[in-house]
Amino acid sequence: MSITAVTATSLREKLKSYLDRVSNSMETLIVSRGSNERDAVVIMSIETYNALTETNYLMSTHANRERLEASIAALQGGKTMTKAVADLEGLTTKRSSGKS
Repeated sequence: MSITAVTATSLREKLKSYLDRVSNSMETLIVSRGSNERDAVVIMSIETYNALTETNYLMSTHANRERLEASIAALQGGKTMTKAVADLEGLTTKRSSGKS
């Protein structure tokens, strides 16, 4: 993911081009609106926005953060198993039919 900074004037002149870049390349666009950084705005694709929103939600509670951190540590420590989708589908079928 790359980040590009442009002025509001440049954005007005090339709006379609910038929006195409953002939506096609997952690029984030920072639009400055003067010398005060607080006036700047960010333009991003809906996919990037949704990913950030989901990450924010998943990290919003202490319990979720701990579970995610433990999962990452297990993955990095080689403490994971690989399962085929067919194996997982078989487990679901057995549970829903009352077999164990």
